[in-house]
Amino acid sequence: MQASVTVGNSSGASSLWWSAYQEREGAEGTLVDLDDAGVLASESRSGSTLVLHPNALAENATYVFELEAVSQEDSSVGRSSARVVTNTPPSGGQLLVTPTTGTVLQTEYTVNTSGWEDTDLPLFSSFSYRVIGDDTRTGVVLSAVGPQQ
Repeated sequence: MQASVTVGNSSGASSLWWSAYQEREGAEGTLVDLDDAGVLASESRSGSTLVLHPNALAENATYVFELEAVSQEDSSVGRSSARVVTNTPPSGGQLLVTPTTGTVLQTEYTVNTSGWEDTDLPLFSSFSYRVIGDDTRTGVVLSAVGPQQ
């Protein structure tokens, strides 16, 4: 999420602070620990941009993100919030790779997906590979047939 902040008529600096909580039906929301290294991907929660790690939020949940700005000139406070609803992942499908073995940079592989269901259409697929023993993922450029309907 990114915010643009103007406090009053002042062009002076403002201190910014992000917070977030997960809404619970019929109960008080649960505070999201934005200081947790598994959640926050940006350098801090006190800038105009908040970046979370992939999969940091639970599926099929509602979150409220709030940004508070305090003017360093006159201590006036402004707040804004945004509600975000996460999706559930597609289900019921399969991914087939042929051939199942080969030689890197020599073997041409075919990747097919079919049977995936989701309430949010169209579905698009993206693929990456990982070298065993390495935690980084590298994107693969594939020609796309188009979205699954």
